[in-house]
Amino acid sequence: MNIKYFPALIFLSFVFACSYNSSELDCTAVSGARFSSSGGQMQALIQNKCSGNDCHSTGGQGSVHWTLGPYNDIKQHFDHMYEAVKSGSMPKAGSAPLTAEELDRFECWHQSGYPE
Repeated sequence: MNIKYFPALIFLSFVFACSYNSSELDCTAVSGARFSSSGGQMQALIQNKCSGNDCHSTGGQGSVHWTLGPYNDIKQHFDHMYEAVKSGSMPKAGSAPLTAEELDRFECWHQSGYPE
């Protein structure tokens, strides 16, 4: 490959990477993207995936950041939870990863403003 084309290749790679749009998530088709009311499943998901394994439960390693509690007690942490799940930094290695359905539920919960 000729070195003079390298900058153009980098530029095109950047353009295509930034313009790639995966299929849009249809949140009307995702059930349970509420915390607990109206059939919400987020409280159970957070309980199973975040509070288990001695993480964000009372006395767990993650309890210095937050512990599972009532909606109003932990809602200030929802954006951080979402970003950690979206980036893949949570759940921690060794814990059960979120399924594609659970990730979609987190995304739709975020998009709808974290409804209770």
